[in-house]
Amino acid sequence: MQRRFPTVADLEKAFAEWRVTFDDPTNDEIPDIEGFCDFIGAWRDLLCEYEKMSEYTDAVKKIKNWIFKNKKQLALRNKMNPAIFIFDAKNNSGYVDKTEQDITTAGEKLPGVDGSVVDAFIANVKNGQKSA
Repeated sequence: MQRRFPTVADLEKAFAEWRVTFDDPTNDEIPDIEGFCDFIGAWRDLLCEYEKMSEYTDAVKKIKNWIFKNKKQLALRNKMNPAIFIFDAKNNSGYVDKTEQDITTAGEKLPGVDGSVVDAFIANVKNGQKSA
């Protein structure tokens, strides 16, 4: 596969060229991944593929960070709809409203609990008895 950006420096150069367009006070565009991809004549999936390539990972993360930082500044200054910002932060930047915990035993039984304990508990509940 021939890469659109043969080197990380090529990708960083394209980003720098896009980034300066936001220095123009007449540019009212809000920076986003799709806008950058449009600028380089690509699609979002391509940038995601570059992010998976170890040599490009940091460059893509820096691009995404710059975009998110600017959106956040717009939101903090009431120049971006807060609901849109929150939706975007959750869907494009990995933010969540709450702490998410994944507690798993990877298929193993919980320590100190075997099937007989659970079965006895269920039988007691069905019979209207209090558990031990």
